[in-house]
Amino acid sequence: HQFAMLVIAADDGPMPQSHEHLQILSLIGVRRGLVVLTKCDRVDAPRRAAARREVEALLAGTFLAGATIIETSGREDAGLAELRRALLGAADEYAVTRAARPFRMAIDRAFLLKGTGLVVTGTVHAGSIRVDDELFHFPSGTRGRVRSLRVQNLPADAAHAGDRAALNVTGLDAVAPARGDWLSVHQ
Repeated sequence: HQFAMLVIAADDGPMPQSHEHLQILSLIGVRRGLVVLTKCDRVDAPRRAAARREVEALLAGTFLAGATIIETSGREDAGLAELRRALLGAADEYAVTRAARPFRMAIDRAFLLKGTGLVVTGTVHAGSIRVDDELFHFPSGTRGRVRSLRVQNLPADAAHAGDRAALNVTGLDAVAPARGDWLSVHQ
């Protein structure tokens, strides 16, 4: 659910690297985005219209076909407010989508803390988790439970998508969770 911002200068139009960037974005699975046509203050209206047509031709048949094209000028701040709104809207939409999904967290570290037990840390990629929720460890398939948690190094009752979290978990000691393993809600 990544979002791409393809940037093309109005005075040059799409360049060979524009095609390459679009191909790379397609290969890595990006499916949403917009185009920013920059340096619009440096060209006249006919060139700006031609650049827009060139961009539309580049995008035809790709995931960005029909995407919003925002014309900008750094000198005049033209289009920057529209670009800011579009990016914030995409971020808000992504946050809502990510929060609604089942909990997933990639483990960065796992360690035993004397008097506490097994602690796993990482970034919550989707959903949320609360104290006493059941977990599922990948790749072992072992079930565990959240005993306590911390978010951004402070005690918390829940961790949500985007949070850095440390979970004190039970039931996973025998599988020795490691960097790159995943935790999910038990399903």
